[in-house]
Amino acid sequence: METKVTSTDFWRLNGDLHRITSELIENGGELTDEMSQELERINVKQEVMADAIFQMSQKVDVQAQAIDAEIKRLQALKKARQNSVESLKRYLLNYMLDNGIEKIDSDLITCKVMAGRESVYVDEDEELKPYIPQVENLGLPSWVKVELKVNKTELGKYIKAGNPVKTAAIYKNPYLKIG
Repeated sequence: METKVTSTDFWRLNGDLHRITSELIENGGELTDEMSQELERINVKQEVMADAIFQMSQKVDVQAQAIDAEIKRLQALKKARQNSVESLKRYLLNYMLDNGIEKIDSDLITCKVMAGRESVYVDEDEELKPYIPQVENLGLPSWVKVELKVNKTELGKYIKAGNPVKTAAIYKNPYLKIG
């Protein structure tokens, strides 16, 4: 059986302990049989309260774990539903792109293929290959690490300026606007 413990129980127990301490001081430090019995009662109450707190904390921990599991289950369910909606939208977009359909009007909605923003596709390994020997020939100590990385924004500007690049291209990522 679970024992309920409240803050009032602590206040009472604390008051009882202070009262016994005051009586002990007034009695010149001599412990009477009555005070000894009262201390024993307080010790028993302390043990009961400690056990009750432990049981309550165990119960709450189990409940918290169950709540965490339910939250994870609901998040996974939400993610699955969102993924299926996104998948259906991608199917519709691909259908429209494959068949040259720019717009679908219905009584409920209008679906339109939008051009999307420009992105730069680059095969970084191939693009950076010519520069690797230059970095290796710098003679840097082994504890210095040089990382080569393509700046896609600058590469996009370079391509737009009409410069040929074999391992990169600019493309537009179309998307579906539903409204």
